[in-house]
Amino acid sequence: MTIFLPAIQSLQKIEWGIPTPPRQWQLQALKPLNTGATYDAGNTLENISGCELSEARAFMDRLPENSDAPGLMELSLYDHQAAHLLRKLRKLRKLLPIQLIPF
Repeated sequence: MTIFLPAIQSLQKIEWGIPTPPRQWQLQALKPLNTGATYDAGNTLENISGCELSEARAFMDRLPENSDAPGLMELSLYDHQAAHLLRKLRKLRKLLPIQLIPF
């Protein structure tokens, strides 16, 4: 169980109704050893990030095999979404080399 302790400024923004935009993240991935992992990762990406299923599947289908240049996808996610996506994708990590980096 994870407990989040927000800063007072964050609580005030919520109280005053000031929206906080999502952060930009870069998803980096390589082609998995198991093709079933791309199918599951595409579904997970669509469910959590809100991108179109066709876009998530196309990204997974275009992943390169060598580690010199991973496949890249930019996502707009709130921190809790990014953490959730990382947790779900880590289950596939042995089969799908993947990183999620804020920028």
